[in-house]
Amino acid sequence: EDEPTITEDKGAVKWAAVRNQYFMAALAPLGEGPFRVGLRAAPARSAALEDAVSFEIGARVHPGEGFKSLLYVGPLSYDTLLSYGVELEAALDLGFPVIREISKALLVVFKSSYDFVPNYGVVIILVAIAIKILVFPLTRKSYESMAKMGQLQPKMAALKEKYKNDNQRLSRETMKLYKDEGVNPLGGCLPMLLQMPIFFALYSVFSSTIELRQAPFVLWITDLSKPDSLPLGGFDLHVLPLLMAGSMFVQQKMTMKDPKQAMLVYMMPVFMIFIFWSMSSGLVLYWTIFNVLSVSQQLYTTARGKEASEGGVVSPRA
Repeated sequence: EDEPTITEDKGAVKWAAVRNQYFMAALAPLGEGPFRVGLRAAPARSAALEDAVSFEIGARVHPGEGFKSLLYVGPLSYDTLLSYGVELEAALDLGFPVIREISKALLVVFKSSYDFVPNYGVVIILVAIAIKILVFPLTRKSYESMAKMGQLQPKMAALKEKYKNDNQRLSRETMKLYKDEGVNPLGGCLPMLLQMPIFFALYSVFSSTIELRQAPFVLWITDLSKPDSLPLGGFDLHVLPLLMAGSMFVQQKMTMKDPKQAMLVYMMPVFMIFIFWSMSSGLVLYWTIFNVLSVSQQLYTTARGKEASEGGVVSPRA
């Protein structure tokens, strides 16, 4: 039979704990120390949690003396853990340092909004709209750049035909064309790059904090911390990833300027379905709403670009 794994250390011990996704049992010694901490993990096939994992904290004390400890057994609620003042909140996996700060800010926004809108699904939609408004000035430039790229396609095709046997000259002339027209060929990447830190922060919030556990939205979406599930002929259909992929397909179709990218337009949404299939419905809901808002912004930007090119009067501000 396998022996349990035992880890021991000593020094400035702040706390020791065992936890699952939403709950934790922790012991935090109150005093100067030094303390000794021991962690014991039994083989994975152990049936009961108390038999599988245990921990202890001790210290060398004089006869008749002792030390006090804080025992916490409860949910992984950031505000609750923070209130004890012994850094128990560090048990929450909110991402890397930068992402962690964004995660904490989003958690505050979610909880504050829930006091006024008691439905986390609606809160997620409102947060997506708010974030889209905040990044609108930056993404507008990106979409305008992509619209200009579309208008440059005939000139780029002419350059490819003219310098088809001289790749170096073609590269130079293409970059010169971009510079003359004020176009950034990498501008289309900006919206995605802006989303990624927020996306990772939301993933941490939805997967680690108890606030969204068993939080319903509407209809078949009964737990925003888990994938949505619509029973269909003995199969649990995840509708939100399909809607997300559809919005992504429309968005990519609008931004595709090179016919050689057609395969990517079709393959990427399918790939994203597999990525998002088992993710929390709250996270997929956010991504879907953000995609829909991005499509709306692209339609608006494209319409303004056409109006300007036809000599219409365009307001200097969006």
